Amino acid sequence: MDGERAAEYALQEQDDEELASPWAWQRGRRAGLSAREWELIALVWSSHLAPGSLAPASVLEGKVPSAAGGAGPRRVVSETPVWPRLAAGEVHVWRAPLDVSPARLQRLRDAISPEERAIALGFRFQWESDRFAASRGWLRWLLGRYLEVAPRRLRLVTEPSGRPRLRQAPSDFRFAISRSGALALVAMTRGRDLGIDVELLHPPPARAPISAPEAAAVQGLAGEARLRALFAARTQRAAYAKAVGLDPGRLGELGHLPGPVEGFTVQALDAGPHYAAALATHGSAVVVQLDCDDSWLIPPD
Repeated sequence: MDGERAAEYALQEQDDEELASPWAWQRGRRAGLSAREWELIALVWSSHLAPGSLAPASVLEGKVPSAAGGAGPRRVVSETPVWPRLAAGEVHVWRAPLDVSPARLQRLRDAISPEERAIALGFRFQWESDRFAASRGWLRWLLGRYLEVAPRRLRLVTEPSGRPRLRQAPSDFRFAISRSGALALVAMTRGRDLGIDVELLHPPPARAPISAPEAAAVQGLAGEARLRALFAARTQRAAYAKAVGLDPGRLGELGHLPGPVEGFTVQALDAGPHYAAALATHGSAVVVQLDCDDSWLIPPD
């Protein structure tokens, strides 16, 4: 494939909306494109992606002017994927699949601690145990990459709330994790508190209680629009509560949070068509969404 054909692939195989998807690039990688062809495609994509758009980890490093006139992700392509640099003012949000192959699940289980294995064994169903183990395994591999520590050597403890916490880490390093269904989201940043929440979209029970803020968020809506608005309100409130350490029992006191709240910025995340997700950060931040690519994040046996 020459440069002209590479450009045609970039423009014809994806529409503008798909170019902003964190996973659209994988189709090109699976097509067997060379590093040079992938670079040409990335250059075409960079003319379409706006600041804060989503890009694969293998083409993300630093900042350059974007088509929209601001500072957008720079796309540097090489045959060896480049680990994304966590720049000042950025939050990296990783999408991690929890339903993985048996071989991959074993690699993830090998990374977790005895305490985490005990928690995994406490679930009633095997699929629940597997998804918990996968989420903690992904978390350890990601933390290990950022902190340059072997995953199993990380000293993670589980707080009474269920949130994992590092016993020893750089003073300015922060992370958060949330999981629902077959998906986990892991957020990393420096110098700011943060919280993240993801929920699998599902119709609530007919008599399930709904708070006044949630009722206001769904007023006048029906069907799928109502469902998405309900979970958008819930995930935004939950992300904020996690960021400030609020008792989950007080979630009903929080409204639909579209912008700055007491110094925190709450925003929706793209977690895929079947999920709602939100991120809360102290102050404003550039959010970079990334997809876990286990073929290089986790080395083969």
